[in-house]
Amino acid sequence: SRAAAEEVTSAAGAPVDDGLALGRVEPERAVHRAHRVVEELVAEGLRLVGADAGREDLMARARQLLTSAGVLVESDPATAYLVAYDAAKHAAMAILAEQNLRVSGKEGHLVMQKVLVAQFQGVFGDFDRLRRRRNELAHPTSAEDFADSGEAIRAITTATNLVDSAAQILERGVLTTF
Repeated sequence: SRAAAEEVTSAAGAPVDDGLALGRVEPERAVHRAHRVVEELVAEGLRLVGADAGREDLMARARQLLTSAGVLVESDPATAYLVAYDAAKHAAMAILAEQNLRVSGKEGHLVMQKVLVAQFQGVFGDFDRLRRRRNELAHPTSAEDFADSGEAIRAITTATNLVDSAAQILERGVLTTF
């Protein structure tokens, strides 16, 4: 059990929880669940193909995007939100790349979220919330489809926690390849 693992905090000061640190996810169960989800997604016609980008490059890009989002908070909060989401997405892509996976197709972001949640349960639950709001901001249809600096700051904090969690998962070396 990993229940005795020491607590790690993110750059934002929040506890980092990769779902394994507190022993809530048994690696064997997570692997089985992830394999089942991947098989279901492939059966639905969604493709998962071998990755061609390395995790280090993707994680470096995620950190760079977080920095860029922080610069944009006051001048362009909606874009800061979009960039924060992209940071979380790059961290998620790094995990999948480590597993020799890359999502493709128009539902790729949703597939990515499903595969991550299958393996790490709620750790990447916020990814879906960021993804949905990102879609609203990128394709506005109402006056609510704009962000203020407070919302952008919350998105950056959430994305930072997701990036930090991804880094912890990658450092532990507990991922399986598909």
